[in-house]
Amino acid sequence: MVEKQVEGVEEWALITSKGEVKTTEYTVHGLKPDVNYFFRVSAVNCAGRGEPLEMTEPVQAKDILEEAQVDPDIAMRTHYIIKAGKDVELSVPLKGRPAPTASWSKGEECINNDPKYEFHHSDTTSVLVM
Repeated sequence: MVEKQVEGVEEWALITSKGEVKTTEYTVHGLKPDVNYFFRVSAVNCAGRGEPLEMTEPVQAKDILEEAQVDPDIAMRTHYIIKAGKDVELSVPLKGRPAPTASWSKGEECINNDPKYEFHHSDTTSVLVM
């Protein structure tokens, strides 16, 4: 059995059900960043529950940060053939944690606020429509 305790709170919360943990590893979900947690583990069998083993120092959940970059694992088009008068969409795959933001430039000039262009952004893609 695995239990967690938020630092400063007396009660322990059971986070596994009977028989759920079958190895020496367990991933705890739903932890909040920058909160101190204690965990304890007890063995259980047909004779009952053993004495829990408690952590002596708290741990914190931390978000894993990844540098923002163009995602090299996704192929990007390098050539576009567009009929005259039609829009072209340039799509750039992004990755990073937290999700990166993108800005577009033409030469040295930032075009993010230029009404000639349309932009669509998600956590993993930035699209320029012109």
